[in-house]
Amino acid sequence: MKNRKWNKYALILLGSGLLFFTVSDQAVASGIKSISSSRADAYYRPNYDNTKPVNPNRPSEKVEPKSANPGTPGPLSIDFASNIQFGSHEITGQTEIYFAALTPVTIVSTGSSEEVPNYVQVTDNRGTLGGYRLTVKQNGQLRSDQTVLEGAEMVLLNSALKSATSKKAPQSFQKIVLDASGESSSNVIVAKAGTGAGTWVNTFGTDAEQARKSIQVILPKETKKQAGHYRTTLTWEIIDSPY
Repeated sequence: MKNRKWNKYALILLGSGLLFFTVSDQAVASGIKSISSSRADAYYRPNYDNTKPVNPNRPSEKVEPKSANPGTPGPLSIDFASNIQFGSHEITGQTEIYFAALTPVTIVSTGSSEEVPNYVQVTDNRGTLGGYRLTVKQNGQLRSDQTVLEGAEMVLLNSALKSATSKKAPQSFQKIVLDASGESSSNVIVAKAGTGAGTWVNTFGTDAEQARKSIQVILPKETKKQAGHYRTTLTWEIIDSPY
C-alpha cells in the first residue's frame, strides 16, 4: 500500500510537468510576453561636515591659511575669510591710500607656501538650490587705544568668483564700500535660486598683481593720525535666502 501511494504521487508530479511544458510551448508560439518592473532608489541628505579652505587660484587644491579664524559648520557655511592687514606706515598730512597684503597659505599636498588674493569662501551643501546671501559688516571705525581714524573708508574691489564645480555661479560685486559706523551690512555674494551650489571662493582681485590693490583703506588728509595700532573687525554673515 505504501508503494502504491508513492507511485501515485510520482505520477501526479509527472503529469503536472507534462502539462506545464505544454502551456509554455503554446505561449511562445502565440507571441505572449510577460513583463515586470523593479525600482532603483538613491537619497541625498544635507552635508554637515566642515569644508576646509581651498586655494582661490586653484579651487580643487586644499590649503591651510597661516592666519585663519575657524569656519562655520553646517550645510550652508562660511569656510574662511581673510584677515585684512594694511601694514605699517609713516604719518603724513596728505590723503593716503593703503592696500591690504595678500593672504599667505600653505599648500596641503606639497607643504609649499604661496601668497594668494584675499578671499572669502562659502559652501552650500543643503541640496535645495534655494539660494543664499553673504554679507559683510565693519564693526566700527578703525581705532587705537587713544584715537579714532575719523573719515577712514575701507573698500573691497574686483570681486571674482571661482569654484571647482561646474554649477551655476552666484552674483558678486565689483565695488563694496563698507559702512564704518557699523550700522549696515554690504552684500558680497548673492545666489539666486538654482545658483551657488557647492563651494565658491570670492577673491578680491583676479590675480596677485590686481589683488595687491583690491582691498584698500582711504585716509583723507583731514584725518588726525597719531602713532599707534589701529584695528576693527569685520562680521561675515551667510543668510539662507537671496533676499
